[in-house]
Amino acid sequence: MPKHSLADLELPEIRLMPTTHHDSDFYGASSLAAAYCGFSEPPTSPRGYWMHGWGPKQFLAFDSPILYFGPVDLKGKRDYHWVGRRDEEELLHRHGYANAKAIGLPIVYVPEQKVRRRPGSLLVMPAHSSEDTTSDWQFEQYAAEIERLRPGFSEVWICIHPSCWEHGYWVDVFKERGFPIVQGALYTDRNALVRLCRLFSTFEYVTTNAVGSHVAYAAYRGAKVSLYGSYAELGSANYNNVTEYQPMMKHWEWARAESTMRQYYPELFCHPAEAKQRIEWGRYEVGFDHKVPPAQLRSLFGWTLGARLAKGVRGVRRTATERAKDCLRMAIPSRLRHQRRLRRDAEFRREWEYRKEVERLQSVPRNTPATSNLVGGSFALLDAQSFLAQYKAIFEEQIYRFETRTEMPLIIDGGASIGLSVLYFKRTYPKCRIRAFEPDPAIFEVLAKNCAAFELDNVELVPQALWTEEAVVKFDRDGADGGRIVGQTHSLDAVDVPACRLQNVLDQEIDLLKLDLEGSELDVLRDCAAVLGNVQKIVVEYHSYRNQPQQLHVLTQILNEAGFRLHIQGGLVSRQPLWWRQVSRGMDMRLYVYGFR
Repeated sequence: MPKHSLADLELPEIRLMPTTHHDSDFYGASSLAAAYCGFSEPPTSPRGYWMHGWGPKQFLAFDSPILYFGPVDLKGKRDYHWVGRRDEEELLHRHGYANAKAIGLPIVYVPEQKVRRRPGSLLVMPAHSSEDTTSDWQFEQYAAEIERLRPGFSEVWICIHPSCWEHGYWVDVFKERGFPIVQGALYTDRNALVRLCRLFSTFEYVTTNAVGSHVAYAAYRGAKVSLYGSYAELGSANYNNVTEYQPMMKHWEWARAESTMRQYYPELFCHPAEAKQRIEWGRYEVGFDHKVPPAQLRSLFGWTLGARLAKGVRGVRRTATERAKDCLRMAIPSRLRHQRRLRRDAEFRREWEYRKEVERLQSVPRNTPATSNLVGGSFALLDAQSFLAQYKAIFEEQIYRFETRTEMPLIIDGGASIGLSVLYFKRTYPKCRIRAFEPDPAIFEVLAKNCAAFELDNVELVPQALWTEEAVVKFDRDGADGGRIVGQTHSLDAVDVPACRLQNVLDQEIDLLKLDLEGSELDVLRDCAAVLGNVQKIVVEYHSYRNQPQQLHVLTQILNEAGFRLHIQGGLVSRQPLWWRQVSRGMDMRLYVYGFR
C-alpha cells in the first residue's frame, strides 16, 4: 500500500479568520477579490452579499429565491446580491431584488495555478453535514464501495468536510481502510477556495455520493466528476435542529433526491473511471463568463477611493455626537485608561491576559503544535482546541478534585495526554505520587517535556496503554486526545504500542484511579473487577460511539459491585436527545462516572 502525506499535495496553509466576518468573506472570497483588485487586504467587507454556492438547475423550477438561495443567504430586497449566473440574477429581479447582479461565483476569481494533474488519481468527497445538522448515512457501505474501486486507480484520497470531522462522520470508516484523508473547505479559512482549486486541479477524477457545490467546482477546474455509490439523501430529519429550513424541506428533499438528480443530470451517474471532463459545463455553472474586470468589481463592492471616503464621512457624521460626549465625559483617552487599569488592577490584568490567550489559541488550526501560558508557564500542546477543552474541565471546573485522607495520595492517571491532569494533581496535592500512562508516542513526548519544564517530582511516566493483558496492541492516533486501542485496522495513523495490564497496577491501595481510555474503559474494568476494592475513588470517562452498542449499564454494575457509590456528570451530552443528538468524532455521548466510598 503506497504511503501518502499531505505534503505531497502542496496545499496552501489554513489561514483562519475571526468568525465575526461578513458572509462575503467566507471561504476567503473577499481576500480573493481584494487580490484581484490590487489590494493586499480587503479594504472592507464587500458591499452586499456574494453567493458562494452552486445550485443544480431543478431548484430554478420553483421560481422562488428563498428556495433557491436559502433563508440564511438571501437578504433584504434593497440589499445587493452578487450571484454567479444571469439566470440567477433574473430570478432575483423577477421577485423585486433590483440590486442583484451576476459576477461569477467567488471560485472564478481564484488565480490559475500551475499544478501537475496526477494520472489515474481519484479524490472522493463524501456528502457533508454542517455544524447544526445530523445524518444517518450509510457510512460503512459507502466506504466499502470506494475500497472496491481502489485497484483501478493510481491513488485514492478522501476529502472530508470539517463539520463531518467534528461529528465523527466518515473519518473512522476510511481511516480503518488505510485511505489518506485531507480536510475540506472550512468557511473561516481564507485559503479555502484556493485549497479546493488545488485539489481539483491535482486529481484526474473526483467522485461523490451527493449533490453539492463541489460537483460544479471540480468540473470547472478540469476534474472528471461522477456521482457514484450509496447516495446520501438529505431530508427534514437531518435539519431538526435548524428551524429556518423546516418550511422548505419538502421541496429540498425532492430537489436533492437521487431520483431527481438522475433525471436532471444522468451523465454524472457513472463509474468514476468512466467520468468525462466537462469543463465548459463547469464554467457555465460557476458563472465564469460573468466575471467582471477589477475596476468594476472595486466599484460594485464599494472599494473605490470615493466610496471609501464617503463611507468614512458617513461614519464620522454618525458617531460625532457620541464621541463628543465621550470626550467631555472622559479626560483620559480609552486606550490610556485601559493601560492604567492593566497596571493597577491585578485581577483585571489576569482576566484580560486570559481572554487574549484564549482568542489566540482559538485561531490556531487543528492539530498544530503550539504553546500556551494559561497554566502559568510555557506549556506545550499538539492541538489548541483539545487543550482549551481540557483546561476548562480540569483547571476551571476542577473535575478531578477529590478529598484525600493523606498528604501523599497515590494517583493512577490512565490516559494522561499532554499532562494537564498531572499538573493539576501536583498543584492541588503537591506531595502526591502519580503513575501516568500515555500510549501515543507523539503525545507522550509532549507529556514528558511538560513534566520536565514544570519540574514535577514523584511522577512516573509510563509510555504504555492500559489494557487487559501485557501485550502489544494497535493504537489509532488522531493527533490530539482521541487516540484509542483498535482491533485490525489499515489506518495510516495506527501504530503498535506496548500495553500494561491494569489489574497488575492495582496491587496496593490507590487513592484515585482516573481512566480516560477512549472506549477501552469497560474491557479494562471488567478485567480488574476483582481488585477494585483497593481503589478508594475512581473517575471513568465513559464513551458512547454512535455505531456501537451502549454498555453504560455494565460499567455501572461493575462499579456498584465493587462497592462504589456513583455520581454521573455530562461531558458530551445533547440537550434534546429525542429531537437531535450531537456527535463528535463518532461519539454521541461522553460521561464522567465518579465512584467513591
